[in-house]
Amino acid sequence: MILGLVSGYISIGLIGFFTCLSVELGHQNSVSNLYIADTLVNGVTDRLMYFSYITLMTIGYGDIYPLTAIAQKATMFISLAGQFYLVIITAIVVGKYVNQKSMQTPDKKG
Repeated sequence: MILGLVSGYISIGLIGFFTCLSVELGHQNSVSNLYIADTLVNGVTDRLMYFSYITLMTIGYGDIYPLTAIAQKATMFISLAGQFYLVIITAIVVGKYVNQKSMQTPDKKG
C-alpha cells in the first residue's frame, strides 16, 4: 500500500513536469533560470523536473520561479495537487488505521 501511495506522489510530480514543459514550450522563458546551467534540452528538462518536484513538495528554494501568468497558474496547480494528495492520503490512511483498531477492540458493554 505504501509503495502505491509513493508511486501516486511520483506520478503527480511527473504530471507537474509535463505541465511545466508544455508551458515552457508554448511560452518561451516562462520560468526563470532554466538556461543558465545548460542550454541543451536535457539541461532544461532536468531543471523543469527539479522545479516540479520542489514545487510539489512546497519547498520552493527560489532558484527557479515562474515569470508569466500561465507559469504561475501551473505552479499553483502543482503545489495544490501535492497538498491535496498528502491531506487526502493521510486522512484515508489514518481513517483505516482507526477503523482497524476499533474492530480489533472488543466492545465492553454490559
